[in-house]
Amino acid sequence: MKTGSKIQVPESLLCGGSSALLISIAHLYPQYWPVALIALVPFLWRVISTNPRGAMIQGAMLATCYVLVVSPARPDWNPNAFLTTLLSLNLVFATFAVIVNRL
Repeated sequence: MKTGSKIQVPESLLCGGSSALLISIAHLYPQYWPVALIALVPFLWRVISTNPRGAMIQGAMLATCYVLVVSPARPDWNPNAFLTTLLSLNLVFATFAVIVNRL
């Protein structure tokens, strides 16, 4: 059931953050690659049960949480690359979330 115009931020952050954490584990520790197979389940569950605006916010939350965990762990960290990665992944995941929501 789709919710109206009300966006529930704590639930969205929990679903996006847990998916980002699982993706980050699979990214940072390659021996745990099977975790990536189920990583997007909370994210997709939340995206299909919200409106397009909520889906866009959910995608941005997932991307932001993922970048905040993975990017500072890189040895060649610099602010410009961090912001570019953050903005591009926000755009990609927000677009992906809206497409999944509309389908």
